[in-house]
Parts: sequence; C-alpha cells; structure tokens
Amino acid sequence: MRSKPLIFLFVLAVVLVGFALQSSRRPETAAPQAIGKLVLPDLPVNDVERVIIVSQGSTSTVVKTDTGWTLAEKHGYPASFERIRNAVIKLSELKIGDQRRVTSETRKDFGVVPPDPSQPDATRVELLGKDGKVLAALLLGKHHLRKGQESSPYGGGDYPDGRYVSTDEGSNVYLVKDPLTEFSAQTLGWMETELLNVDAAEVSRITLTGPDREPLEISKSGTDNALQVSNLAATEESDAAKLSSLHSALAYLNLQDVADPALGDAAMGFDNPDSFTAETPDGRVYKLLIGAKTADGARYLRGHAEFREPTPPPADTNTLADAATTNAPAVSDTSATRATVDALNRKLTSWTFVIPSYKAESMVLTRSELVKPKTTPETDSDSDAMDIPPAPAVVSPPVTTAADTNTPSHEEVP
Repeated sequence: MRSKPLIFLFVLAVVLVGFALQSSRRPETAAPQAIGKLVLPDLPVNDVERVIIVSQGSTSTVVKTDTGWTLAEKHGYPASFERIRNAVIKLSELKIGDQRRVTSETRKDFGVVPPDPSQPDATRVELLGKDGKVLAALLLGKHHLRKGQESSPYGGGDYPDGRYVSTDEGSNVYLVKDPLTEFSAQTLGWMETELLNVDAAEVSRITLTGPDREPLEISKSGTDNALQVSNLAATEESDAAKLSSLHSALAYLNLQDVADPALGDAAMGFDNPDSFTAETPDGRVYKLLIGAKTADGARYLRGHAEFREPTPPPADTNTLADAATTNAPAVSDTSATRATVDALNRKLTSWTFVIPSYKAESMVLTRSELVKPKTTPETDSDSDAMDIPPAPAVVSPPVTTAADTNTPSHEEVP
C-alpha cells in the first residue's frame, strides 16, 4: 500500500520538473510599463564619431574625419553623411513595442546573439564617441514577419514589419516596429554609388581610343543632329543599337566597388588602357580610362573632367536669320559649369573604381562593332513584275458651236 503514494509522488515530481523546464523556455512578456519607452534613451546623437556594424564575419566601419564621413574597409572612400545621420537618428527614436525575457537557449529563437557565420540574422551595431568611448551597443536579431494578404496586388507573402533587438547581450529582447534594414555590414549601402549621370542628349561628341587601334570619333551630324561614326564610306552605316548604347554610357554610371590603392597600374590594366572621352556643348569634357577585368568580369575605371570654353557662334549678320542667331543668348554661365567640373573631380580623381561589365563594354566598342554594311531597299525582281501595257491616251472630241454649222442652235416652235 505504501508503494502507491511513492509512485504518485514520483510522477508528480516529474510533471513539476517538466513544467518548470517548459516555463523557463517560454518567453515572458514584459510589464506593460516597458512598452513605448526608448530602446536607447539619452543617446547623444551629435557625439557619435564612429559606427561599427558586424554581421556574419564581415565588418563595416564608418568614421567621422575632418573632411567628412569615410569607410575604413573601403580605403577611406567617402560615406553618405545623409544616410549615416538618418540611421543614427532612427536608433535614437526606437521605441519598445514588446519585450521578452529569455534564457541563453531561447534567445537564439530571436537571433539576438553575437554575430558569426552560423547566425545569418545576427548583427551587432556599436556607436562610439571621442577616444573610442562606447555610447551605445545593440544586437539586432531576426525580423518580425507579418502575414501578407493574398488579395494584395503585391502578392501574399510574409514581409518584415519589425525586428528583435537587445541592449544587454540578449538578456532582454525588445521588439521594435522597424526592420532596420539599413544596418548591414555591406559597405556599399553606406556609399554614394553614383559616379556620373549624363543624359545622352547632352553628349555632342565621343572619342574612343585603345591599344593597337586608331582613334574613333563619333559626333552629331545630319539634319536630325544624331551621333554618327565619322568617315563612313558610301557602303557603310552606323549600327543604331550599339551606337545608342555608346551614347548613353554616362547615364546612371554607378560604381560596383572601390579598388585597393595598393594594386599597381599593371595589375589593373592601366599600363595600356582603353579611353573614352565625351564632350557637351557647354564645355564639359569627361575623360575615362577603362582598365582590365576583375575576377568576376567587371572593369576597373579611372576618370576626371575638364572644362573647355565653348566656341562662340560666328558673327555673320548678312541676313536676318544670321542676325537672329548672333543676337541669341550666349552660352549658359560658365562659372556654374566650372563648379560642376571641380566637384566631380573631387569625387573621381583620387580613386580607382570597379564598374559593371555591361557599362564598360559599351565604352570600348571598336569601329567594326559600330559600323555595318549599308542595307539597300529591296526591289521587285523581273519575274515578279507584271507586263502591263500603257493605257491609251484619251483624246477629247472637238467642241462645236452653232456658228460652226448650218443648223439652227434650237428648233423654232410653230
């Protein structure tokens, strides 16, 4: 009889232990007073001088210098002040939407653990001030996903509408209502990637040179003022599709990466590069050198800009039309154009860039690629033509009057 109470007590103990273990693994909701408070209260935004972002073994370090914000991993290349400012302000305004108290095991479910290659969602953000003082540190974990509606025109998949974060190495986990996607260790996200954006309509002349070939000039000509390859033979014409690609080569020209300055000219192909020069009517001249290919097929690029005083129109006023042309407004203010060129050179001349292969290939086209045999209109063959005799001439009868005959012009009525 005594064995039954012992068995009952043993079973009860097992149940209680299991319940305790399950309770310890269940995230505990925070007290309501935590909701709505700032995640990083009193963050001194203006004191931030360095931002370090670590994710999956890669690091992005943004440093404030005397000349502005730069990227340490990209050899001091300028970072976007606007993007950094907006990101730091966003952190200072983050509010707690919900909170979990977790254990060392359960916090992995939220991804709020130190980042390493096995944790794709884990990211650490550190904000440092003067002398390396840590002003704030934040672990970013998994995104909170919201179910998409199947009736949505954008599809019914889940999408991130928040993220789990922690300020104490995962002891407390907060849910914030922002996915914080800008905090990535990919340095490209902190750069201004646009190098040039010159509308094709602004380009009036292009000159191409390269190893073992004669310079090739393409300029606007003809009644439609379109770009044409110079010195075309009577049996040749420009390839319109490839000429269009060349014409728009400077439109939306973005960098793919910044090359290591330690690489030599020979390694990057600048000991014998291709050259692309584009000119505009207001005096801007863009000179680009295209180097060798990278391991993934992209191309190295260097460039600078120049200003050439535009040639004024001829002062011939022999006709009213010439006088109207001569009295037309002069070329736009050259000081603004010079300022544009100077600003561009500050961005271009100190660096070697990596650009996408498709952009580079459009700037190294040869004459044989830009010119093709002229096509002639198709004519009907003799076998298809119908032998139709000419229509006979129509001869109008002579007009006669009453005076030309002996008959009266009308009958007399009795």
